[in-house]
Amino acid sequence: MIQIDRFEDQIRALEQHPVETGKVLLYGSSFFAHWGVERAKKQWKEAAGLEVVNHGFGGAVVSELLYYYHRLVRPYQPSAMVFRTGHNDAWEYGPEEMLSHTKLLFDWVKSDFPGIRLIAIKPFDTPSALDENLQRIHRYNALLDGLSKDDPLLETVDINEFFQSADGSYRDVFLEDGLHLTDSGYEEMARYLAPKIKALL
Repeated sequence: MIQIDRFEDQIRALEQHPVETGKVLLYGSSFFAHWGVERAKKQWKEAAGLEVVNHGFGGAVVSELLYYYHRLVRPYQPSAMVFRTGHNDAWEYGPEEMLSHTKLLFDWVKSDFPGIRLIAIKPFDTPSALDENLQRIHRYNALLDGLSKDDPLLETVDINEFFQSADGSYRDVFLEDGLHLTDSGYEEMARYLAPKIKALL
């Protein structure tokens, strides 16, 4: 059972930054959290001219993103939201329940900000992922794609290709944990991902 406020210290740290409205909001788990608030702002601006607010935290699951929605999303009145979670959820929930939580979050955003663009970065394969979790993630990704087909405001983005070498092995962009990216990995990711997101807005 997850303690819903286990990342409260990180939330308070995010709230120390000035409230910026009308930006592209990055909302999710450690993939964004490790990017850092200022580094993400700088790299996304340089890579694609996008103004972003990075509200990634901890090893968040979607239920925690829902819990902190009124503090980390609503006051910032985002022009678009880039969402990324799933790896942590796969330890706790089945794919259908993961999608149910995700859809609820999207419904809240669309209700508060009619016409907003939602972009979901699908959970990607990593060297450290367990086979069982990968199966859940792949099923969740398929369900997420299905959800996007019925929603003109939602796009899904698959970034697995970024991590693959020509021979099919993983590129050297991961930390020793086989999950999070190195500093240079984030630099490359910004140049790869930010233009993709801009093209969808």
